[in-house]
Amino acid sequence: MAKISDIVNQDLSIYAPDYENNIRSKMTGFNVVFSFPNCPVESEKFVAFSAYVKKVDDSFNPSFQSKDVYGRMDPIPIYQKTTRTISFELAIPSNGLAHSIEIANKLNILAKNTYPTYQKNGSVNIIASPPLVSVFFSNLIYDKTLNSSMLGYFQGAIKITHELDKGVFVRKDGYEVYPKAYSLSFTLNILHRYTPGYQSINGVTTNPINILKGP
Repeated sequence: MAKISDIVNQDLSIYAPDYENNIRSKMTGFNVVFSFPNCPVESEKFVAFSAYVKKVDDSFNPSFQSKDVYGRMDPIPIYQKTTRTISFELAIPSNGLAHSIEIANKLNILAKNTYPTYQKNGSVNIIASPPLVSVFFSNLIYDKTLNSSMLGYFQGAIKITHELDKGVFVRKDGYEVYPKAYSLSFTLNILHRYTPGYQSINGVTTNPINILKGP
């Protein structure tokens, strides 16, 4: 079985059909890798797409609880947590029928891994593990501290769009059609695997753990 690092380091395939030229002129192509730590099927533990990035939104959301105190004009802010979400949008063109079918199969694996893993207990299915996901994309979705992909879970809709306006490939006398291009968008809620922020040891404040990857 191939390693995720092997997929990440592959050069982006050079596809040049007419419907991709406009995408290529506006966006940068990268390999985007999804891995599913709780998936019980070894061959479906990760998928990678040679895709074009439309948008990445990285949101940090500190949360406070307000406490009103007698005689104080302003409520006391009590810090609770900081959550992080990453919204991502990809354009995924294909270079032919076989490649479009391959993309569809990968998207199917991605969709299957939005559901949990069950354990059979008699006649009842019990959830054994939730559908977690790790995502790697260049230096934008990347855990610099652990030097690995970013662990989290999908929040809300994972939107798979079949870009039918760009044309389709047809087989089986028209009973099956495959788009010449797809798009994918999702929001990833990050699970922090360490304690981010500034650290103070014996009154000395050290550098914070880096959140975003830089030089």
